Amino acid sequence: MEAHEAERMKTLRLRSLREDPDAFGSTYERELELPEEWWTSRASLSGEGEEQRTFVAVHDEDRWLGLALARPDDESPRDAVLNAMWVAPEGRGQGAAAALCEACADWARRRGPSCGSHVICGRGCSRPRRVRVGCGRRAATWVTGSSGATGGSASPPTRRSTP
Repeated sequence: MEAHEAERMKTLRLRSLREDPDAFGSTYERELELPEEWWTSRASLSGEGEEQRTFVAVHDEDRWLGLALARPDDESPRDAVLNAMWVAPEGRGQGAAAALCEACADWARRRGPSCGSHVICGRGCSRPRRVRVGCGRRAATWVTGSSGATGGSASPPTRRSTP
């Protein structure tokens, strides 16, 4: 995701908060009030990929159906945190959640040999779910604030991120 995709990110994030409000630590009302500069800065940070990376599940018709944000854990910088993970109802059931988790795990692994072995998510979420994905030679447990359902669409979505 890059700065020019901030509006698409905002649209999908607000939809996730509106449709699954109990899955997140934030609210639709709070994020609706965020200035456009906030959304652009988050998309820019993701495009740079150093401090964080947002991955998007994209339908073959370029429709965004899910997203997940990976970043270093503030409390344990050797670990990664998966935030804001969500797959739209019409995109569930074909592997989008697993693909998003794996993309985040790949990002974490590229940050260093020890990063990515532990992935923590759902801080502040009222309904965390677990999704297990392979992480190198070890399995990582992802605790997400999403529905935890694997996602997809009529055609399996793909992971998307700018290298």
